[in-house]
Amino acid sequence: MPLGVFEPRRLIGLMNQTKSRSSFLKDTFFGKEMAHDTRAIEVDIIKGRRRLAPFVSPLAKGTIVDRQGAITRSVTMPYVKMGIPTTAGQALDTKAAGQTIYQGTPSQRLNLQLAKDVALLKDMSARREEAMCADALVNGKVTALGDGIDVQVDFLRPASHRVINTATAAAWDAAGVDILAQLRLHARTIIQSSGFQPNICVMGSAAADAFIKNIEAQGSNRLSHTKLETGAIKLDGLQSGATYLGNVQGVDFYEYNEWAEDAAGVEQPLLAANQVIFGSTRGESIFHYGAIEDLAVGTKWATKYFVKSWVEENPSVRNLLAQSSPLPALHRIESIMSIAAL
Repeated sequence: MPLGVFEPRRLIGLMNQTKSRSSFLKDTFFGKEMAHDTRAIEVDIIKGRRRLAPFVSPLAKGTIVDRQGAITRSVTMPYVKMGIPTTAGQALDTKAAGQTIYQGTPSQRLNLQLAKDVALLKDMSARREEAMCADALVNGKVTALGDGIDVQVDFLRPASHRVINTATAAAWDAAGVDILAQLRLHARTIIQSSGFQPNICVMGSAAADAFIKNIEAQGSNRLSHTKLETGAIKLDGLQSGATYLGNVQGVDFYEYNEWAEDAAGVEQPLLAANQVIFGSTRGESIFHYGAIEDLAVGTKWATKYFVKSWVEENPSVRNLLAQSSPLPALHRIESIMSIAAL
């Protein structure tokens, strides 16, 4: 029996298939996803160690070693819930972009409005996830503050991985500064503490301007665009806000300009103009989704999104509700460094 257009499984499929252009940080740094059937999960924060295998006589017992150090934290996942109502009048009046008259039946127009609303909810969800990723990468923690929720998940970033150059001689726009030399020093810190070689640098607009100016002044360290020429970086595949600048010394550089409205309705950059994210995309970071707290979910507690729709009789309204429990987790927190560049 075919699923009705308003069945949760159909709506969830529609939301999952709806593409978002606001997921550069998530796709770049949190390539793996995990859905859980609980709201509380255990997050392992792994501290890398470089130990040598011990020498022993072949006749001696093997030396007992402890496992690689990790801090396990129990975390209650943040929660996102948002809905859109549709009245019968809206179903009668809805038309597609470019239409000069209302085409199709009211039921067809209702389905059209449903698709628009699902796309809107997906865009809002993706933008929230992207903002959470920016929070984790820049601040080493995720803060969820809203109606009935006040949660902070701290990934215990060491002070050595939060660099403040603002108003100092090391600022990227200061006279005589060598940005590449700075990044080489930061790369050594990341490699020593995590074992991961930095391969990406994502910059806010002011930091990107200072970087390009500094690179051009050095002359011999110009940005390479070989990856563009070979197709390794495809510009048409970049999400909204991400601009590929080139590669220097094995590191891909991007300028990032993505925005979102704050609680007051004022647009704010997800990555501040002076902010830089420097590190490795291979640091085992995972985007987690907790269980959905809704009886209508049935047996599918572990899912990225849950979408349902129902009708209220008086007044006559069809409600569309989307829910998710997202959390980006930096399991190798020392593979990423946050820099206030200027």
